[in-house]
Amino acid sequence: MKLLKRKDILQKKNNLSDIFLSSGIYFLINGNKIVYVGQTRIHFATRISNHIKANKIKFNSFYTISFPSNKNLNNIETTYIIKFNPKYNSKLPQNPTYISRQQIKKIFYNVSWITIKKGIKNDLIHPYFNAKAFNINEVGDYLNSLR
Repeated sequence: MKLLKRKDILQKKNNLSDIFLSSGIYFLINGNKIVYVGQTRIHFATRISNHIKANKIKFNSFYTISFPSNKNLNNIETTYIIKFNPKYNSKLPQNPTYISRQQIKKIFYNVSWITIKKGIKNDLIHPYFNAKAFNINEVGDYLNSLR
């Protein structure tokens, strides 16, 4: 699947009938910024109206991408969150590629944060999403290189 670019998302407009489709990724937009990336397995209309009712995210338009299957929604959403770093996304959905700082300690048996920071400093581990996510393969390869 080819990822859309920011300008493509900001330039395209959804038809109102699109919001009654289900299963996909949606982008909440305020002005010319993508402020939130989410996924739905129900109608887009339901998810977007939930955001309007909650009134926690300031947005004035949206864009949706429909998918026939729910299979990879977590991975697709994660990829877009990392790509655009939206203001209102505070965590990543569970996925097999990116892990949090807390998950690093659980998966790699309490490895110290100092060790991870050395990998970052040496450009062997790359933090994503404001250093809230790390590629599990990069972390694993770095830690294996220390043995």
